[in-house]
Amino acid sequence: MRQSTITDFFKDIIIPPLCAVCGKLSHEIVCSSCRAAIETVDSPICIRCGSPVPGSVQNVENCSQCRDQGYAFYRHRSFSLYRGNMKRLIQGFKYDRVYEIGKLLANFLYEAYLKYYHGYMVDYIYIVPGRHIELLAERLSSLSGIPFVDNIIKIRDIYRQQGLGYYQRRENVRESFKIRDCLAASGRNILLIDDVWTTGSTLKEICRVLSESNTGKIFILTLARGN
Repeated sequence: MRQSTITDFFKDIIIPPLCAVCGKLSHEIVCSSCRAAIETVDSPICIRCGSPVPGSVQNVENCSQCRDQGYAFYRHRSFSLYRGNMKRLIQGFKYDRVYEIGKLLANFLYEAYLKYYHGYMVDYIYIVPGRHIELLAERLSSLSGIPFVDNIIKIRDIYRQQGLGYYQRRENVRESFKIRDCLAASGRNILLIDDVWTTGSTLKEICRVLSESNTGKIFILTLARGN
């Protein structure tokens, strides 16, 4: 028996592996029951922003929100809805720093990438600045083969978005980001990732800055979207 196997064996006896959601014994970070309860985003959706379209029987080209706001990105897709088990996992990873959850979340991003974007040419992975997102991007880069480039920086402090209204969120992030190397972004198709799309204020602001650098298509991929 290899040393690492012996170590793992005794570690599991002393601290049995538990599901990060329900706390029950599990050989995976999330047990199969909790994994199955995560609500994915299914059709019908808006083809542009990925938002569910209640009352429709098919996907729509541009929902009313897309037409009203004139988004700078080409597509946005999320793996799941931000509630229930997915909300618990993201918060555990982001705030409690249970980094083992990050491997699973990155796998979710990869599943969504394969489902929605695998047929497109993507040059680089960019992120909303943040250490937890950087960890996801590094693993997603390894899984997808798309280079992760740390080319977006935050140039001023912003207030936490939680609790702010839509227009307050938009003004809170205005002029808060810049591109390190505009030439490196020019003409390139970018996969921009973040954990949660709520109002999308931060992502939309970054897309605005990217579009000023003459990027190609911007594909947004998030773990979850708010209701």
